[in-house]
Amino acid sequence: MATSTEIFLELKKQANNGSIELSLNEFGDSFSQIQDLFNDFTFDLGNISILLETEDKLKLKAFSKHFLFKKTFFKNESVSIEAEFILINDEIEIVAICKFSKTPNKLSKLPGIIGDLLKPLDFIEINDLVYILTTKEISIINSETFPEYNNKEVNLKPGINLSGFIDLKNSGDIASLIIKPLQPIIGEGPYFMSWNMRNKIDVDFSLKLPQDIDIESLFKIKQPKLVIKPIIPVQISIDGLFEIALPALPPVSVLGGFSYVADGIRGKFNLDRIAQEISAPFGYPGIHLSSLTVTAGISSAIANVGAEGSFYIGPSAPTNMVGKHAIPEFGGLKSNQYKFVFDAIPGKITPKFAFLYLDKLTIEEYLKALTNQDLSLPAFLNKISIEQLMFHWCETPLGEIKPDGTTAMPIFGLSGITNLFGHRTFTEIQVDASNESKGLLVSDPINIENGLLKITGNGKGTPEKYKGQTKVKPGGMEFSFSSTGNPSYLSFSTKIEILGLTGEVTGDVKESGINGSVKTEISGILKNQLSLNLNGNNFDASTDIYAGISGLKVDLGKLGSIKLDTFLEGGFSAKYLDGKYANKMRLHFMVVGVNFDLGELEVEVIDLKKIVEILKEEIKQAIQKLADNVLAWLKATYEKMITFIEDAFKEIGEVLKENFSLTMDKAAEVMKSVGYQAEQVGEALQKGYGATEKEVALALRNAGYLINEVGKTLQNLFKVADQGCAEILKQLGYSAVEIGKFLNSIYGLGDNATTAILKNLNYSLDDCAKALTEVFNLGGDAAKGVLTIAGFPAPAVNDTLGKIIPGWPPKISGPKCILSSASVKHKKLSDDCYELQVLRNFRDNFMYELPNGPELIEEYYSLSEIIVKQIEINKMENEFYERIFNELIIPSVKLIEGEQYENAFQYYRNYVLNIFNELK
Repeated sequence: MATSTEIFLELKKQANNGSIELSLNEFGDSFSQIQDLFNDFTFDLGNISILLETEDKLKLKAFSKHFLFKKTFFKNESVSIEAEFILINDEIEIVAICKFSKTPNKLSKLPGIIGDLLKPLDFIEINDLVYILTTKEISIINSETFPEYNNKEVNLKPGINLSGFIDLKNSGDIASLIIKPLQPIIGEGPYFMSWNMRNKIDVDFSLKLPQDIDIESLFKIKQPKLVIKPIIPVQISIDGLFEIALPALPPVSVLGGFSYVADGIRGKFNLDRIAQEISAPFGYPGIHLSSLTVTAGISSAIANVGAEGSFYIGPSAPTNMVGKHAIPEFGGLKSNQYKFVFDAIPGKITPKFAFLYLDKLTIEEYLKALTNQDLSLPAFLNKISIEQLMFHWCETPLGEIKPDGTTAMPIFGLSGITNLFGHRTFTEIQVDASNESKGLLVSDPINIENGLLKITGNGKGTPEKYKGQTKVKPGGMEFSFSSTGNPSYLSFSTKIEILGLTGEVTGDVKESGINGSVKTEISGILKNQLSLNLNGNNFDASTDIYAGISGLKVDLGKLGSIKLDTFLEGGFSAKYLDGKYANKMRLHFMVVGVNFDLGELEVEVIDLKKIVEILKEEIKQAIQKLADNVLAWLKATYEKMITFIEDAFKEIGEVLKENFSLTMDKAAEVMKSVGYQAEQVGEALQKGYGATEKEVALALRNAGYLINEVGKTLQNLFKVADQGCAEILKQLGYSAVEIGKFLNSIYGLGDNATTAILKNLNYSLDDCAKALTEVFNLGGDAAKGVLTIAGFPAPAVNDTLGKIIPGWPPKISGPKCILSSASVKHKKLSDDCYELQVLRNFRDNFMYELPNGPELIEEYYSLSEIIVKQIEINKMENEFYERIFNELIIPSVKLIEGEQYENAFQYYRNYVLNIFNELK
């Protein structure tokens, strides 16, 4: 997203090129409130004349036919525009005055929803009208292009505004009847109008009256302005400078106004000019009024008067104060504020609502209020303050809304935020009409140095409707009280974490007594919760126990010595009732997944040291149960919780055999289940049971260890060589493929050495061939070579490999084979006919065994492919295939049947060469 500086530079670039096209939303959210008034925004400017251009300011004149509404009121109507753009604090301020060449004479003729909103005001006739787009508040219009609007006083808000001159005298009969009696007061016109459009509902319609209002010489309203809010109910007010001349009193001039609403009449008058002349208004010489507004009104036949404004502390007034001749609108938290409202009943003045708000009170500010002198205190003291301090007094049954957004309930209240070196605490105290009180204190969650110290709790932070700039975050310490005991007299909640130790304290005080709990925890070491109920002289306490047991050693005799490193869990309760004390413990602990329950212990002593000694004895007795649980005992040995004086695996084996009476197979099974490796199990069986290598191997296999684990145990533990190891593995029932993989991976044997061992172990040709193809991934030729070297006959090797290797050996009936073509395609014989079977056996068992047999077979297929192609090209299939069948196939078969293999080979080869030369 482009920055404001980038947008401003783009504005200047487009302006110098003669046209600008921008979206209004690029100027922030100033126009977002009135988004619902228009379907589309556009800011297209053309025919630009630059009036002023500096580094941070651009002022121009322009025209547009597609401005704001995408279409103007009338076809080809142009809009004259004077616009000023200012770059300030990385934001762009815009003020654009836009005037249509043809102005509608009625407000209802304005486009879209604007016309709909202003239709009730059609009795107004428009003389001249401009749209003013602005991102800031404007009180005076400055314009070179439109001099009739220059120096006009307005009250424009960010967004889109209407301003202009209107007339009432030509508005029609009904309006004339209403206006005519007022004309001596409001004048003949024309009237200057301004209208702020914030959204569909929030509308200010104001008329600047052309003459002062003079009522019976009692008071005169100068520069009067009529303000109408066309909402339900309608609000009408007249503001201006009131000059009041009452008999026997000097004239008074104050800014103010009267407003008429559904429930009565209200007035508000600004007395800022005399505010600072009122000394020590709150009894402190250093507190001075900076603004004062007097209010008065009549509602439901009851008059009320009041005062409101702001103040400052110290001898010097703030530089941003003084000289603002405007009626301040009550609300917000921009400065120290006060307000008092009284109901004035004849003979009685009753306080209705009062509040005093201090934006920030430091020690230095407090001393200034006492002395009215500037002081210089150490800087660190200014880090201690009370912010947004609010006192209130309220007699309204339903309460009053305070400037901080919360409700002031009857009768008295105090709230504020204490800031101690950046750590904030919100405090609220209320006293009702019955003198019952309640209060709340919630603090920010504290986190120092990324967890070195953390203070948290169940606090909800500042109230949901609180509008103050400083707020307390939820999740901190909370403290509340109530004098009624509903829900409790006192409650508190906090959680403290320091150096990994966590402590959480909660509690309350009720009619039934004091209830509380304390939770402590060190992650992975300690976890405890203490609950307490105290009522009179009796108490009842209970606590959860989660404590580490470390270093406690228990001798299990032949089963070794166990050193405990676990946690003791359970509960402890103590009760003192009617002079009698009793306590109970219910505890258990876990070792290697087994729960050891100490049961319910009744301890009559109070001495903590004696309780610890009792627990030690109970734990030692409980741990003896390991002698009854072989899996738990083995798990403890595996995790080295149990140690032995001599050879550990010898001791383990002997205990499994003698104490638990396990067979070798069962011993291997349970040792495997807790995580022991095959060699460790083998060592325990060898030393504890006196097992041979074959017995160890059988037990390991039955326990589910893999062949490599079994074989490696034989190799490392019993030093068995490859041949002997393979022999034991065969006796255990392992296949040739499994043994072949083992010999290759553990002993590193190749294909020839592995095949030789397998053959020596009397594995069949089929077993050896499968081992070669699966373990070493050999093809037909390579496998045949290894197997024949091992001593297996070639014909049997060919038959065996033909069963397990797809497509081997190469078949004679390939797609370009002349023998297959002559027999199958020409003679219509089957692919496995007698003649082809004889020739294939001859190829595989005689030709292949010749010194260059594979090359001769390859030569035949190359020539055969060429011969078949030539026959097909010359379309002589019948002639040549008949000759080949009768002259080559039949004679060759007869020679082979007569075991004249050499003559058959020579005849076969010469015939193929001759027919090849014939067809070239």
